[in-house]
Amino acid sequence: MTNQLDGVQILRAFAAGAVLLHHAIQQANGARVALAPKWFTTSGAAGVDIFFVISGFIMAYICFRQGPKVPSAPRFLIDRATRVFPLYWLCCLGILLVAAVGFLRSLRTDPADIIQSLLLVPHQGRLLGVAWTLEYEVYFYLVFAMFLPLRSPKWTISGTCLAVALVCFAARFLPEGTARSFLGEPIVLEFCGGLLLGWAHLSGARWIRVPGLVAAAAAVLITIAPIFVPHETTDGLSGIARVIWWGLPSLLIVAYALQPGAFGSLLRGTMLRLGNASYALYLSHAFLMIGYAVLLNKTGLGQFNQVPVVALLIALALLVSVIVHEHVELPLTRAVRKLVSRRSTSPARLQAN
Repeated sequence: MTNQLDGVQILRAFAAGAVLLHHAIQQANGARVALAPKWFTTSGAAGVDIFFVISGFIMAYICFRQGPKVPSAPRFLIDRATRVFPLYWLCCLGILLVAAVGFLRSLRTDPADIIQSLLLVPHQGRLLGVAWTLEYEVYFYLVFAMFLPLRSPKWTISGTCLAVALVCFAARFLPEGTARSFLGEPIVLEFCGGLLLGWAHLSGARWIRVPGLVAAAAAVLITIAPIFVPHETTDGLSGIARVIWWGLPSLLIVAYALQPGAFGSLLRGTMLRLGNASYALYLSHAFLMIGYAVLLNKTGLGQFNQVPVVALLIALALLVSVIVHEHVELPLTRAVRKLVSRRSTSPARLQAN
């Protein structure tokens, strides 16, 4: 990641931290005294929306920042797959091991569910609850890759956005089921917003320069939106309301993060390190949440004030994420990419081509 995107990387840390806080408070609210009101618990889920906008932006940036040197669709998909799957599969294995020793008894571990989970096929029996967001990532990668051969930011991005919007609209005519609920979920439009932001950024558009006060107002709006936007659970807002009240403000916040010196210099090095570890945090914190839930259910921990417990849990999750990123994720990703590179350039492969 180049220095000009340091603000985006720092924003990753904030987004992952919001999701972490969201899940920690959800667990803590199961104690004798709830830690936070439901609207505040819900607001942390908006970290996902920020991630989706960032993801769309990064796709446009990495593919079109060098002008005509656009990666091929297979190359793009391989790069994305080797970024997403290795650590995710390792965490899935960890969940299966946790289930094998007697925890997570409600987890569906039949072969079909495991295979669908590993391939990030949308279904209800996920090994990792947070994997629903990765399913949308993969879906968007595939649609974007279909239009990459056009080799033009204008046609690739506009084609991708139009295709996603049409599928989202057409899904309402499908029969009830997983395909309809997945493809018809408007949250996928937030990726499109990120793509358009990336296109504007690469084009040098001045209108995307969002002042800090506007970004701060957007963050406040995201936080208080659950107070007046109806939602069934603390898992997050839903439907088009989520795109309006969380997606659009997220777009403003990401646009602000593109400015030089965004978020100031306070703890900049630490925040960049946490931003680098955001994917590791997103996946690994699930294990700490499992442990926290066990302690609440099996011990008397739930009888006490959960503020210091959650603070300790968050600090531990951040520390674990950095360790996992630097000593597991990075070496694993490098090894997988090296293996894939060797296979793609082997004499047999070259001769076959």
